[in-house]
Amino acid sequence: DEYADILDDDFTLRKREVHGEVAAVFNDVLPEYCAIGTILERFAEWKKKFPEQYEQAYCDLSVPELVGVIAKQQALSWDPLRDDSFVTLSAVQHVIRDEGAHMASG
Repeated sequence: DEYADILDDDFTLRKREVHGEVAAVFNDVLPEYCAIGTILERFAEWKKKFPEQYEQAYCDLSVPELVGVIAKQQALSWDPLRDDSFVTLSAVQHVIRDEGAHMASG
């Protein structure tokens, strides 16, 4: 159907534009800081080595926000019909649960 083809072309064009805009936002970020696992590891190290500074910097609130930005960026390029490599957010949920428990007890 011609209308469906037009919609598909419009979607493809807009998707490319969005990917270009996202790439521009992240173009000066080192690849290691675009990996959720690496980010979570760094924050966990910081929390373990410098718990007072970690708390003073409100990292409990920052981690979910920071990881959320990366997860959204990764979700933009995920196609569930063609790609099964999208990382589940179980690690993020684990951190949020741990931070929530920490906040409730602290």
